Parts: sequence; C-alpha cells; structure tokens
Amino acid sequence: MTTRRDFLRQTTGALLLTGLETGRCAGVAAPEPDKLSTIRRLKNPVAIAMWDFSWLLRQHPGGGFEDYDRALDGLAERGYNAVRIDVFPHLVGLAGREGVPERFTFAGRGGGRHALWGNDVDVTVDPRAALLEFIPKCRKRGIHVEASTWFMGPKGTSDRIRSFEDFVAVWSETLDFMERNDLLRDVLFVDLLNEYPQWNGFAWLREAAQEAAEAQEPDGPKKKGDEHIQDNKRRPVTDAQRAFYRQFSTRLIRHFRGQRPRYDFAISLSPNWDGFQNERSVDVNAMDVLDLHIWFGHRAPISQYDMAKAQEMNPEELRQRYGLLKKAWTDHRTVLIQWMDERLALHARWGRAANAVVGNTEGWGSVGWADMAPLDWEFIKETAGVCVDLALKHGQRFVCTSNFTHPHFKRLWADVAWHKAITAKIRNA
Repeated sequence: MTTRRDFLRQTTGALLLTGLETGRCAGVAAPEPDKLSTIRRLKNPVAIAMWDFSWLLRQHPGGGFEDYDRALDGLAERGYNAVRIDVFPHLVGLAGREGVPERFTFAGRGGGRHALWGNDVDVTVDPRAALLEFIPKCRKRGIHVEASTWFMGPKGTSDRIRSFEDFVAVWSETLDFMERNDLLRDVLFVDLLNEYPQWNGFAWLREAAQEAAEAQEPDGPKKKGDEHIQDNKRRPVTDAQRAFYRQFSTRLIRHFRGQRPRYDFAISLSPNWDGFQNERSVDVNAMDVLDLHIWFGHRAPISQYDMAKAQEMNPEELRQRYGLLKKAWTDHRTVLIQWMDERLALHARWGRAANAVVGNTEGWGSVGWADMAPLDWEFIKETAGVCVDLALKHGQRFVCTSNFTHPHFKRLWADVAWHKAITAKIRNA
C-alpha cells in the first residue's frame, strides 16, 4: 500500500510532466476519442434533479422511493430529464469481498426527525441489484443519469478505503460492473467524489492532507485559509494541504481519463471551500466537466439564516428566522444577484479555458430547508428562477432547480406546474 509520503513523491514527479496528466498539453491538440458519455452530445441543456443517496436509502414506507416507477414517472412529468445519484462505489466495489456482505444496513435518522437526504428509519439495501433495476427505468423514460458518490456508508465500508489505490480500485470495480451490465450507456458523466475535498465521507483524504501538512510544517501552519462560510467556523487550510488535495485530485482524474477516455470525469466542487477559491486546492483544468455547487446561502447576509436545523426550532423561532431571511433577501437582492452572476461568469471562464462542460447539480437559495410550517417554498422557488436564468445566460449545460427535487419534499414536489415551467425553460434553452 502506498504511504502518504510515497503518494506525494510519486504524484509530484508525475505532475512535473506539465499538461500530460490531462492530455491538454500547451499548443498540442490531442485527438479526442468518440465519447460515450452523453454530456457532450446534448442538443439542449438538461434539467437535472439531485436524488443523491436517497434513491437507494429511502425505499422505506413514506420515503418517496418505495416504487421506482412511480418516482421516476413523477420526475419525468415535472420535466426533469436527468438525475444525479450516488452509485455507492465503496459498496459496489467492496461487495462480496472477505468480510464484506452484498447487502448493507444503514441506520435511520431517529429522534423523531426526518432526514433531509437519506433514510428516516433503518434500511438494508443491495446497491448492485438496485442499480440494475433503477438505471434501465431511467433509460425507458429518457432520463440521463449522472453517476456520483458522497462516499458515506455503514461501518466497514468507506472507512476501509485508506489509500489512493483503494479509492481507484472500488471505483474501477463499480464502473466495470456498470459497463458489464450496460448501465453506462446513458450516463452524463462520472463525478468521482462529492464536493471535494470536504463534503463527503472519504475521511482518509482529509486525514492524509492533515498529516502531509504536519510533516511539512511541524511547528504549525504558516498560512491559514479564509473563513469557511457555510458553517461559520474557522477551518485553516494550509498551503501543504492544498498541495496534497491538488495532487490527489489531478492524479485521480488523470488515472480515469487515461483508463476510460471515452467517458467524462469530474470531481464536484462547492465554491465556499477555502474562501471561494477552489482553484487553490484542485486543478479545474484537469476535468472534463465542472459541476460547481453554489447557493445564496453561502453569501452574507443570507448565510446568517441557514435553515439546515429548522427541525430543531420551535414554530415561533422558525417564523422569526424565516422573516429575517426574507427581509435580507429583499433588502440585498440586487447585490446578491450581482454576486451570483459574477460567480457563474467565473465558472464559465474556467470551463472555456479547460474545454470542460459546466453546470450545477446542487444550488441556488439555501443549502438546507425543511418541508414544515411556518416555512414555505417561495424563497427556494424565487431564487431558483433567478439562478436558472443566470446559469443559462452563462452557458451551463446541466442545470438544477434546487437540491430539494425529491418526492419526500412533498409540498414542493406537489407544485407540478412550477416544476414544469422551470424545467421547460432549461430544456428549451
């Protein structure tokens, strides 16, 4: 197994071959193979829903995914023609190995609260069987699939992945499984890890980056990153950590682009990481696709009124917070929209420079929400309308309407007319 020190040494040596890692050498146009990914063959943008790991874990009663036919019929009726799902490479790739079952049990949220994403109650699932059932049903309805992962799982799964080689191995096994079973035919692209490097369950990655930083700066970090806006905590990011993350991600993309050149690969990003400067921790030029998640909730003053913990508030607290959020939006709407416009323009420039397809599968108003009174969905819908227009203005090819496009967000799901109108705008752009 490669040690962290070996990883850094091997990767640094490889990256000295500037440009070779991505096949985009300066002044040299490498021949592009015919792509099997559908993202580059689209005539129009796709309206994409984020069904994350919920599609597999919410098959329990009341979960919204007990009947795949019904859920997918509802998605198609609302005008969505693409869906982003977790294909669980750490489960598919490990299943059947010594000490690893083929079925996995996930604990429910508990405490009388509903999970925003994922399961409310304990569930036992077979991810391979579910993929074999779900993806052909998407194909039947003309719904493209983005294969992604949040890399979270019960004990003995994602925590077994303790090196670059381990991570590559489970993804390779998963892609082999999907290819053998004709499940890659309608895949838009492959997102190798959600919101790199922070917002996923690949704990080894962050531990390794921290150890690399400590080895290079034993007396402590000399430079700290900016405030991490999403949770208002300071998360120092050192130059040594950035170097580790950048080397890991570039090597990862290079590996899969070389192994499977007919498919498009990405590592999705949340721009609030490292002071809104993702390019310090990842080489955006290495990717085929840029999936950049962004919300008004990343930006003050909206960031002061996050709704992720709405279920923990009493009705009066929630009413007051929602009132303050709506006032902040009304008072600062023009400045906030200008900020979003500038961010999406930057993302478009990155895409043009890298010859990468640009879009967004999560975003717009608030990262967290709850389908409960006194909250309604008007803020989410209004911000979606604003940002979909901006996304299309800047040439995005896959566009979400929010990160709440699941059947279990019942009141928003029930507004079929709203979904139809906004997805039609995307698909007809």
